[in-house]
Amino acid sequence: MLHKPKVRLVVQDKNEPYNKYYPTVLSASASYSYPFTIPTANIEIITNRTPETSGYISPLKVDDIVRLQVSITFSRNEKTVWLDVFEGRINAISSPFGDRNTTTLDCVGHAYETTYTLLEKNYYFNGSIDAVSMLDYIINTDGYLDRITYTRDVNKTHYGVILNEYTLKKDQRYFHDLISDMEKIGEHQYYAGVKTVYNSSGTLTQVFLTWLKFTDAVTTKYRIIEGSHRLLDASFESTSEDLWNCVRIYGDTWQEKTTLNGEPITIDHQYTGISYDTAAMNSYGRRMKVETVTGITKGEQCAQLATGVMQASKAPYVIGEVTIFGTAYARVGDLVYVRIPSLEIDGASIDGNYRVVKVTHSISQNTFTTKLQFGKLKNDVSDYISLTKRQTRINNCNHIKYPS
Repeated sequence: MLHKPKVRLVVQDKNEPYNKYYPTVLSASASYSYPFTIPTANIEIITNRTPETSGYISPLKVDDIVRLQVSITFSRNEKTVWLDVFEGRINAISSPFGDRNTTTLDCVGHAYETTYTLLEKNYYFNGSIDAVSMLDYIINTDGYLDRITYTRDVNKTHYGVILNEYTLKKDQRYFHDLISDMEKIGEHQYYAGVKTVYNSSGTLTQVFLTWLKFTDAVTTKYRIIEGSHRLLDASFESTSEDLWNCVRIYGDTWQEKTTLNGEPITIDHQYTGISYDTAAMNSYGRRMKVETVTGITKGEQCAQLATGVMQASKAPYVIGEVTIFGTAYARVGDLVYVRIPSLEIDGASIDGNYRVVKVTHSISQNTFTTKLQFGKLKNDVSDYISLTKRQTRINNCNHIKYPS
């Protein structure tokens, strides 16, 4: 029998890193998604009311470091092993007035720094350059990130996206935009994240930015099989939403000074690039997407971005959502084997490997569930997953179809 999960919150003082607090957790949710998005967590704890004042929440402070952990055992004799389901910092603290003795912590992942870090220099990378070298240069030479560092050695093996040419115009783009560009150029086969390092006392010492390629190896840490105790709920659908087989990217504008009938004139131009797939256009009709990315000052970069978006968007795809008993091992980018014979999409049962694009953990003192969203690695896929209305309750399914 599965015992109720244990949950622990470790809060590290941002000013006194060896000071740690362990408030009692009543409930929590944590979410991770792709494309590159900052993880978030909402954690409800019991308020410390020692000074007998309503809403007293000291010593916790905004920007303190948090580490939400769970432990699940199948036997009372098993050793407690804590696994991280969220790491980041407190972004907001709230406490209601009244009888409720609770405080809510709204938290953001360590990569949050990339969303407010404005790139204040012009960058011109001429000729072929890989994403690894570019990240290395911008972070370690110009020092834009204060809390996150970068090294090629943190993951032993690094993969790069080759950029034909890349430019950044100062004061127009954030570090987060840079990573988003590289994901598109890499045809959504690469992902950014962070790796944390703790010392023997459990104190956070370093946070590394990571840049890796999605693996084609199916995870061995969990599978989703109809009839197993792990699977609680599931829904899948095939969709052609967000299908684009012709993509045009517009960049910055520039001016050409010339003459007309002997008079000086100025002509406005805009950098642009286009990519299309003839076979996909013949199959699904011409479906065009247009995006404007300010700060790009190269037509080559516009074309490369267009190719990345188009390659990841030119065909229909199957999306899905499942809820399983909680697992801290689930990660965005996992390739997971799913077999649900009672669900059919386009005349075929759900039986194959699916890519995780979003992970949401829900924790209380009695339950721990994990919701996985599957889809293609492309922009806004989670928006289309949310359109799925049909919810199939696997445990109550009375129309099981078994393959012949």
